[in-house]
Amino acid sequence: MTSIKDRIEAVREYMRAASIDYYYVPSNDAHHNEYLPACWQRRDWVTGFDGSLGDAIIGLDHTYLWVDSRYFLQAEQQLDPKSVSFFKVPTGTPSAQILLWLLQQGEECRVAVDPRVMTAALAQRWSDSLPSVGGCLLYTSPRPRDLSTWRMPSSA
Repeated sequence: MTSIKDRIEAVREYMRAASIDYYYVPSNDAHHNEYLPACWQRRDWVTGFDGSLGDAIIGLDHTYLWVDSRYFLQAEQQLDPKSVSFFKVPTGTPSAQILLWLLQQGEECRVAVDPRVMTAALAQRWSDSLPSVGGCLLYTSPRPRDLSTWRMPSSA
């Protein structure tokens, strides 16, 4: 099994090839189930955090995880701070806090997500908000869990 650091780097290789600045990894599956089948536990796979609620953003330089108060201690215990930093969400949903954080970065940012794991309402909110800082929301079909076996085509 590959390390968390290697998994994050595999996602970053894909991001660089696709000109993506951030990859959003929520703790949802395509059906928004409360308990996820192993094949949909992407956030756990890429960060090492196995709590039932928490969303991650993989950046080109660092990875971030947002968790609510029920998971602060667990995140401290499970995350490698050299690879993943976490933010405490006092109220609201992680996705709302992540959007605010992205907007505060003050840079153009291309944010990618698998559209199957983001609700239409949330996608609309992000799509409407990111252009205010020169950013955009991109939909990608690759699953980060699959990236460990991908062979990206070389550029011609």
